[in-house]
Amino acid sequence: MADWHPILNAIEVAAGEWWMPNPVDEPYAVVKLIEVNGERGYRVVTYAPESADRKLIGYYGNLRAATFGANHWYTRSLGWSGPPFIGWKGAQHRQSVNQMRRVSSWP
Repeated sequence: MADWHPILNAIEVAAGEWWMPNPVDEPYAVVKLIEVNGERGYRVVTYAPESADRKLIGYYGNLRAATFGANHWYTRSLGWSGPPFIGWKGAQHRQSVNQMRRVSSWP
């Protein structure tokens, strides 16, 4: 599944707002299009029924990076913090994460 990306799971619930569902279709994150000082980007927060109970995951410059960031937070929250599995392309992954960080460095 080399062509799969978390953006494929995003469900647009309103214009400019996406929910990221887990494997049993419960939302784990909310991605929202925002504008700060005339610049558009995406804010990602954990899902909670009440907005006040949500926690910030991060800000991103594009939807692809935002959904990747949400999915990364979710998979890390599952508890796996050990070494990568066999066949993991560590250098390639680090490169894509570094590119994402360069793109998503605004507030």
